[in-house]
Amino acid sequence: MQGVLDKRAMNEGAKKVAEKLGVSFPTAAIIMNNIRTGSTIEEAVANIKKAGDQGMIADADVSIAQLLDAVSQSGDRAGVVARQTVEKRADQSSGQLGEIMDETLGTAPVGKQTAMEQASARTAPQRREAYDEAYGTPIDYASQTGRNLENMMNELADIDPVLFKRGVDAANRQMRLDGETNQQIMIKIADDGKISFDEMFNLKQINYVKEALQKEARGAVNPRGQLLPEGQALDEMARRLRDAAVEAVPSYSRALKLGQENILTNQALFASGSLLRQGTKVEDVLKATRNADETTMQAMRTSLRMEIDDMLGNVKSGIMSGGDASIGEGLKLLRELTSGNNIKKMKMIIGEQNYQQLLPKLGVIRKQLELLARVADNSKTQIRKEVMKEIDDVISGGIVRSAMRGETLDVAKRAIQQLTGATQEADALRRSGILEELAGFLTNVRGKDAEAALRYINEVQKGQQLTEPKRNFLITMIRRAATITGREQAPETTQE
Repeated sequence: MQGVLDKRAMNEGAKKVAEKLGVSFPTAAIIMNNIRTGSTIEEAVANIKKAGDQGMIADADVSIAQLLDAVSQSGDRAGVVARQTVEKRADQSSGQLGEIMDETLGTAPVGKQTAMEQASARTAPQRREAYDEAYGTPIDYASQTGRNLENMMNELADIDPVLFKRGVDAANRQMRLDGETNQQIMIKIADDGKISFDEMFNLKQINYVKEALQKEARGAVNPRGQLLPEGQALDEMARRLRDAAVEAVPSYSRALKLGQENILTNQALFASGSLLRQGTKVEDVLKATRNADETTMQAMRTSLRMEIDDMLGNVKSGIMSGGDASIGEGLKLLRELTSGNNIKKMKMIIGEQNYQQLLPKLGVIRKQLELLARVADNSKTQIRKEVMKEIDDVISGGIVRSAMRGETLDVAKRAIQQLTGATQEADALRRSGILEELAGFLTNVRGKDAEAALRYINEVQKGQQLTEPKRNFLITMIRRAATITGREQAPETTQE
């Protein structure tokens, strides 16, 4: 925050700013005392650009944001207008961000469960066709591959009969539900020529046994989620059984591939809410996206979309409803969204081109939410009190008395001239009008206009003279801002 100027410097500078910018003398004095960028003018202009084409003068630097914060908490109508203006801008940018994410990440589903159902439904016909083909292919147990598969099943039955029976029972139960019977029969001819028929395992039963082994393996893990020796052994048996089945029925391989893709898709969607968290490493996302099919990548994009929506929603909720701690947590989450590691993750998921399309809007919404946090109702700061004291000192001091004598040209001139009394009511009305004009100036001059206005203020403060076109531009900008806040007055008549 800038220090308070001495009275003479304040008076001379405020006169010049009031005349050049077309604002009231007290407002000009407040601007002189709080908006002094000096050698940091380029950085201040860059900050306005970061907030997009709706960047405000209040976005320029911390001291100017603190000025708006003090006004927003003043208790006057100016405070309500300031907060609503900043919040409305953030809401509009969030909507624009949503449109960009629709293009780069896809439309967000209603919820995670809906997303998983939609993803599974997209590949369900292909999976069903592949499994039907595999299950409908008889296993030739007379061949070497068939005998290898039979030996593998017998070995599993000997190792863990209970688990083995659980898998077979599950397969038989599912076949009954589907109205199917086991058609896998092998003919045996004894030495004496007698024929016998043995019912052998079909592929569906074998697949269920494999899944039962995998499920048991996933349950044998340590607290960190790593497989214990028992889990590793079960997982290895499931792998060997799968490979033996693929050798015996080659079409089973395609069904497994499609099923695995569906599992990976759902895993990607289950990751929603954790892709951008610090606990998820860049290497984790790299592994998930490496050699992933398009269905899985779309699931990752959907997951990322939902997570960004959730993060921004939580940020705004913290800003609007929490105290200093909640606001601080919200801003931390906002910074986390565009951290270096998360930028790498997003590029892996959506590609460089789509990321470059998304990045500017993420930066804009971050900048705008940071200003919203500064003017939030529940954010209490000592700096706010200090700034407001300086404002009140300017308003109630001798400078305002000069303004009351009409020594100014401004958009609120008539209103201030009418309040020439020294009563508390007159002081309160005068203060309210000045604060409202100040709030309009800080929030309603936008984009390129805000950048130019800030440069002109800097020129005036350096003692540089403005050209007539620059002066007319500034007066137009201030009148436009005053109109939005309801401070524009009707043109004075000749009598006035």
